[in-house]
Amino acid sequence: MQRWAVPKTCLGEIVTIADASAEPPEFIQWRGRDVPVLDLGDADALPWQDVHSGTGLIAVILGLHGEAVDYWAVALRGGPLGVRELQKDDLIDRPDELAENASAAFLLDDVLYQVPDLPRWQRRAAAPLNDNSKTNATDTESQA
Repeated sequence: MQRWAVPKTCLGEIVTIADASAEPPEFIQWRGRDVPVLDLGDADALPWQDVHSGTGLIAVILGLHGEAVDYWAVALRGGPLGVRELQKDDLIDRPDELAENASAAFLLDDVLYQVPDLPRWQRRAAAPLNDNSKTNATDTESQA
């Protein structure tokens, strides 16, 4: 199981989805917006839906300027979740341990954390929107 360290300035909110299905939704409604959901998990290894409560968690992330979406989300598999103030002196940089989809890796209290490549994740989350607009543009052109 990988542990991810997400800068708190990027996090919009952790949303609980009640009566969640076994797999996360492709989109959620969040504060009046359709927000695409990225699922990086392996359903066989870590379930998204909590077996006891039937709920699932999704982290809404503030999008980068100039990209296709202002907000996007990632389905959270596994746990626990936590918030911690990090001090640079407490971290040991581990570029040799970099995982796929990560931009940095570090050790903290003998635990390896990955820093997500947020621009890459955002593009992946927005890809279904881009695919739909291409399809819609093609449909419009063929009707003309």
